[in-house]
Amino acid sequence: INAPLGFIHVEAEERSKGASKVNPDEARCVAWLVERVLQCLPPRLTGGEIGVISPYAAQVAEIRRTLPLQARDHVQVSS
Repeated sequence: INAPLGFIHVEAEERSKGASKVNPDEARCVAWLVERVLQCLPPRLTGGEIGVISPYAAQVAEIRRTLPLQARDHVQVSS
């Protein structure tokens, strides 16, 4: 992989949501990290260079809801 990449463990409980899983504490941590990265980006970058991956559809939806407003249209969150 020729790109900056990070894996971060968040000590929090996930819960089942249908056939999927969700972890609101982890989603808040992701949102906080995305916000910090966006603050460090040069003005020519919009955040479209940021991607967040989760193996669970419910967690993807939770992260999207938790992202800062300015990031929701630019940061890609998927499974």
